[in-house]
Amino acid sequence: GSSYDQAAVTGTITLDAALSLTLGYTPTIGDAYTIIANNGSNAVGNTFLNIAEGGTIDAVYGVQVGTFTVSYLGGAGHDVVLTCNSVNGLPVDDYMQWHYSKKVYINTKEGGANIKSNQSNFPLLVRLTSANFNFSQAQSLGQDVRFSKSTGVHFPYQIERWDNVSDLAEIWVNVDVIKGYNDSQYVWMYWGKSNAVDSSKSTAVFDTANSFVAAYHFPVSSDTFGDATYNVNTGTNSGSTPNASSIIGYGRSFVRASSQKITAADANVLDLTGTITLSAWINPTSIDTADIIGKDSTAYDLEIIPTKYLRFGSNKTFYLSSAASAISTGSWYHVAATYNSTGNPILFYVNGAQLGNSVTGAAPVETATTLYI
Repeated sequence: GSSYDQAAVTGTITLDAALSLTLGYTPTIGDAYTIIANNGSNAVGNTFLNIAEGGTIDAVYGVQVGTFTVSYLGGAGHDVVLTCNSVNGLPVDDYMQWHYSKKVYINTKEGGANIKSNQSNFPLLVRLTSANFNFSQAQSLGQDVRFSKSTGVHFPYQIERWDNVSDLAEIWVNVDVIKGYNDSQYVWMYWGKSNAVDSSKSTAVFDTANSFVAAYHFPVSSDTFGDATYNVNTGTNSGSTPNASSIIGYGRSFVRASSQKITAADANVLDLTGTITLSAWINPTSIDTADIIGKDSTAYDLEIIPTKYLRFGSNKTFYLSSAASAISTGSWYHVAATYNSTGNPILFYVNGAQLGNSVTGAAPVETATTLYI
């Protein structure tokens, strides 16, 4: 086969052994592999041990678990074919059983996200309101919502909020490729199946295989905040209060002078000493020197200062953005800083636009301090 092992056989095939799989990559739902190409016309005799026609076998790559269906009737009816039907338990659904569907278009041109290049395995935010969705057609918690390619291959997703009283929902969908400078790409959304089981799974969206180390959403009724990744860097509240009018779902309000914060205990996965990105949504009530997210200036952190510059703390040094931002009070902004271990540039961004030029800085250093927000 192409990039995988395959046996090509002419004649009679009789199977009497166990099948084991070794993966060298993260599988994709719908991937199919002809592991035995039978050039003859005879049906495959017998089966792999304990795997009947249509049976399944799991294979692991890192923290990813792919489930493959085994068929002895592939090709012209006598090839052995493996087809990936789920990754980490996410299935391929028969969407003929769903009553409603729509295309969700993705606009990356200037009038939309303004992204020039393709983005891989990107968590796409889908917002639902009464203006674009009839909440009465779905289950009460959105358990029947699904997203897929036109082929029916399931996109992993996480429902951050589903409020069928206020008719509001925010859903993160992990799209394998989002096309740059394009306004015709779409994903299918399905809903309206009364017995569908919830398939929302944050760890498949904010996947550590895609370099996510920690990701946080803020439920309104809890003082602990689950890490959306497999790393389980749970956040604990220290004084912050719920904010129901956040930019995405629910947020938290912090009073800087009172040291209100959310913390996550130090862990090996948080000891980042190479390439790193820190990002958050903020809505300041005043522009003061304030920590946004990080550990400390020895390890890494992202801050804002009264002159509206952003700064990145690393290796006991603060690095200022080369230009001031236009951040003002009373509005939401997405802020980010990146450090690249190749050449050591630090870049700052506000609402996706680069802020000034790159700044050369030192690499983060491992510390035993907690992560804060």
